[in-house]
Amino acid sequence: MAAEPAFPPAFLEALAENAPCWAALTALERRWRDEAAGDTPIHWAVRTESRIDVGAWLSDARVWAAAQPGALLLFAAGKRPYAETIPFADLHESLYNHITGELILAPAPNARVTRLKLLPVDALQLLAQMHAPPKRKKSSE
Repeated sequence: MAAEPAFPPAFLEALAENAPCWAALTALERRWRDEAAGDTPIHWAVRTESRIDVGAWLSDARVWAAAQPGALLLFAAGKRPYAETIPFADLHESLYNHITGELILAPAPNARVTRLKLLPVDALQLLAQMHAPPKRKKSSE
């Protein structure tokens, strides 16, 4: 019987606007991130090496992966911006393929993006975010 994988601790607090991961955001990506996330906080984010067609003339846009409470937000900015939110419950079979360097999002039955090209450390952190127990609200006694 295989042992459960050891994940790093999940980030359970909202990222600050000046967090280092946001340094690579363009102004257009920042606006699209804010629109796609709405009022739901983002706990962890990374700019992936995966690309998606967003109507750019010369190249595809890079996909950002952002962990929110209970869901994965994927977004990319362009003439036809892309955003989708996938509940972590739909990603319970996700795994990292170290040969291709991709995090396979599974089963993700209706997702447009099902593979994210990530560094191993980023894939492990994203898996930790997916498998973290939900943050409990403090009860007033």
